Amino acid sequence: LISMIVDGKTLTFTLEDFRESLTQQIVSQFNSLDNEYFQGFFKDDNVFKENVSSITIDKDDVTSIFKQNELPGRRTFSWPFTRQSEDILNSENSIEIRQSNSLIIDFEDNSFKLNYGLMSRSGDSIEMKNNLSIDDRMRQVNENSTIPFKMIHNFFNEGILDTLLSSKNVYLPAERIGINTFRKVLLEQQIQTVGRLNDSNQIKNLEKLVDYPRPINSYLAFTSSMLNEDSKREIDKTLQQHIQKLIPGHFEYDENSDSVFFNLRDGQSHLSFKLLSSSLKSLYGLEHFIEVSDYGDALFIDEPEMNLHPEGQITVMELLYGLVKYGKNRVVLSTHSDYLIKKLINLLLKDQKLKIPENPDVSIYMFKNGSATRINDITSEGGDGTMNFDSSSILLNEEYYSLMD
Repeated sequence: LISMIVDGKTLTFTLEDFRESLTQQIVSQFNSLDNEYFQGFFKDDNVFKENVSSITIDKDDVTSIFKQNELPGRRTFSWPFTRQSEDILNSENSIEIRQSNSLIIDFEDNSFKLNYGLMSRSGDSIEMKNNLSIDDRMRQVNENSTIPFKMIHNFFNEGILDTLLSSKNVYLPAERIGINTFRKVLLEQQIQTVGRLNDSNQIKNLEKLVDYPRPINSYLAFTSSMLNEDSKREIDKTLQQHIQKLIPGHFEYDENSDSVFFNLRDGQSHLSFKLLSSSLKSLYGLEHFIEVSDYGDALFIDEPEMNLHPEGQITVMELLYGLVKYGKNRVVLSTHSDYLIKKLINLLLKDQKLKIPENPDVSIYMFKNGSATRINDITSEGGDGTMNFDSSSILLNEEYYSLMD
């Protein structure tokens, strides 16, 4: 398949067939991951135990991460290969690239076309045969590079997956306040670890030498990469109102000091991040996800109610619900907040009464006594949707009235 594309042949698939094939491959490969992978993911042998723990996915899990919004007419991914070592030059199963190259993905009449465009120099730019130009200052043409199939394969996979799947999946961990506050210290620690490595085998195993679990590393990378990232979309007015109610200002990054500051809406107050309340620190990643995410991107968030006043907890639920309803994002959250759950019930009931056609699809699970149980209808009167929280409130009320008697 790769050879055919590189040879200049255009391959055309129906989107339905290609997604079906891609889904099967993702499910098969994920469910074949071994114990070593998950232990490396969690960085703790006690979290995932061989022959005891199991994490699998099915077809519906993959289908849910396909982009739901309209796909672009054309996506172009350019990668100029660089000759780095004799090992690459002498590799078997390789392709000789005489010029810089580009994977071109076209969508037309529900079809999916893969093409491979060669590029040539033209003045101050690199021009492809399809007349798309790419700034030469960002990339260099590397002639007569011999590239292993595996590198080409990865390049094609990344381009295809970036086009079809939600590209930004952000996890806001419970440790986010500490990560937000000590971002520079954590990054410097990683840099120092790399600087001490002088053995090639150590460098290959760098991920194992960094002790943070992958979700923590992922959030650290997100908070660093988003610092100079511009907003990608126009934020819905309803979402904007919830944000302004929850966050009385805006986080800003100062590149000179490599520091984050908070500007109040009066335009005059400029506060250092370390002086902010813990509730504002916990919302830093959420605000930036809303600003830089695209439609269909997914947000995973632990304890959105963290350090928030009950009124703030209600507002953050309105905001997360709005991300799904208006922003067309997907949200997965875990919570211990009675306020969040009851506000969610009210939001669902309100939309049901208004008979809104695009009501958010919500699935709720209760984790208790080592098991997870799906709650089919959390809005039903007398259901068990809130009993996990209500039982504690009932006991407290009973205790209070017995003391008052």
